[in-house]
Amino acid sequence: MKKGLCVFLALMMMLFACSLSAAEDEIAYDGSEVDVTIALYERISNEQQAALEYAVSEFNKLYPNIHVSWEHYSSLDYKYMHDLEEMFLYGGSAEYPGSIAWFQPDKTALEEISVELMALDSFIDSAGQVARADGTSEAIGLTDEQKADFFEGFYQEGLQFGDGQMRILPFSKYTDVMYYNKTVFDANGFTVPATWDEMESLLGQIAEYGSSRVAELGYYYFPLGYRSMGNLFLTMTEQLVTPYISASEPHFLFNTEENRAFVRRFHDWYQQGNITTTRLYGSIPAYAFVQPEYGALMITAVDNTYCASRYIPAKQEDGSFSFEAGVAPIPQVDPANGKVYFQGVSLGIFHKSNEQEEIASWLLVKFLATNPDIQAEYALASGNLPVIKSAVETEKYADFLAKADGGDGLPALSAKVGLAQQDSFFSAPIFPGSCEAYNAVDKMFADALIMPDSEDTAAEIDALFEAAMAECEASMQ
Repeated sequence: MKKGLCVFLALMMMLFACSLSAAEDEIAYDGSEVDVTIALYERISNEQQAALEYAVSEFNKLYPNIHVSWEHYSSLDYKYMHDLEEMFLYGGSAEYPGSIAWFQPDKTALEEISVELMALDSFIDSAGQVARADGTSEAIGLTDEQKADFFEGFYQEGLQFGDGQMRILPFSKYTDVMYYNKTVFDANGFTVPATWDEMESLLGQIAEYGSSRVAELGYYYFPLGYRSMGNLFLTMTEQLVTPYISASEPHFLFNTEENRAFVRRFHDWYQQGNITTTRLYGSIPAYAFVQPEYGALMITAVDNTYCASRYIPAKQEDGSFSFEAGVAPIPQVDPANGKVYFQGVSLGIFHKSNEQEEIASWLLVKFLATNPDIQAEYALASGNLPVIKSAVETEKYADFLAKADGGDGLPALSAKVGLAQQDSFFSAPIFPGSCEAYNAVDKMFADALIMPDSEDTAAEIDALFEAAMAECEASMQ
């Protein structure tokens, strides 16, 4: 049994037993009234917890027999992670104690999880109806309208397990965008780059202008900070249409000349002082973006929509902002083949010996993922993006987006730009070892950037790729 260190399960639930019957492979629910208690384990912020409590209360109006027992762990409480590992990896029971898995797929790809997650196709395609306490009924499966309501990239993540079956539904997501100092851009005629070639030109302009103002300002303008080198590596392979990983064997494909070439390109940028990363800089780009840090003010930064509030410019003594921020889509190799990586929480259902518990789990998963008001409420509480289009159109979320600007409204501006990239959303294959691959390329990329230039630089970068491949292969043993 593998003990992967990438466990990021944030919530598990024990769901009630309703009387169910099956007829000719069709899922049926007779709506019998049985009082049940659901154990809810979560590790989320107070704001997210309040939004989830609201969601459960709305669900209870339809299914009042379900009573939820909460257990909350601080986001900094490592006991939570330890307890989940103990329960899952070391087998406290013959059956996994949770019914619903609330987790981040790209950070949780243990063999046990991928094996135990149910295929959701039979639920999704079910033509059965279920009676609700308010006298209405709903389809057990997803209607065509509900399927079309999902942002396509978010929905397709459920098919990334390599078996052609839908394993998860999206619940709360975020994606990468580019934050930039609009005041500096406007004052100097800098153009927001749409491509990496345009970015390379811009970095030189920022570096030249920033170095000329050190004496005047007491700091210089640092061209680009990148939050995650793992995200950058995946993004470049997708934009370049080069290999990364596969859910089927061979799993690890990223050691190619095309991939080594783009890593060498970013290595050159780093050696020129034009790019840095969280791992190498020592802090996330946001801190140097909002005010000078370590003698530098960062002018552009690629980070996720979830962290938008950290990019709100610092306020001066008179209450005004020190500058105006802007948000743009991330640069592309070819804008006609735009690709941007997304991450965040998805919901899956674990196999249970009690079929009644499985259908009950599905009803809640479906409710959380497809209800527009619930999606809007949780998106606003978490800072993440909703996963369905109808949530964006709700009055509450529309009011939020209407406040988008380069100051306090930066989270709304970031969400607008993030959602505008919807046709470019992509996710990576999910299998035991996929999380290890992400960590390996993240470290390898950073190591390649800081490698001093020499006659052997290319060969040394090649060696880093080979070592990362070997590390990934070893994780499968």
